[in-house]
Amino acid sequence: MLVVCQNQEINEALGAINRAAFYQGRTLTAAVRVSADQPSIADDPEIASAFYGAPTVITLFAPKGHFYGDADCAVVAENMLLAAHSLGLGACLIGRAGEAMASELGQKLQKEWGVAEDYEARYHVVLGYVDGELPKPKPRREGRVKRVS
Repeated sequence: MLVVCQNQEINEALGAINRAAFYQGRTLTAAVRVSADQPSIADDPEIASAFYGAPTVITLFAPKGHFYGDADCAVVAENMLLAAHSLGLGACLIGRAGEAMASELGQKLQKEWGVAEDYEARYHVVLGYVDGELPKPKPRREGRVKRVS
């Protein structure tokens, strides 16, 4: 099940909860840097929301305990990301949806959105237009693929 939210107040509140879940129990160092061109919450603790101000947040749910629920949601999310890119949209897969939706606000929203209690959030996909230049592609690392005959 997918829920598309374009309510800025809700998206910012859930994004802040998601960001807090990211930092819970973690100590980050400069070696963790994700991208100099496109800083993430891992790079810049001053970023207030894990949703980066995106106007659209899609939450992907799967039945609790479903053996392939996580993989199914990941495949759906990947297709969304590819489609968004082909349309010139900025998009990002955000983990910790389960933690964000387990919060008091998340549980309230899940009820308001009509998502059954036996479903749990697996991922968020954020969508919007890139503000400024697109970041350069990251260089590919050699030796990451091994061919075995």
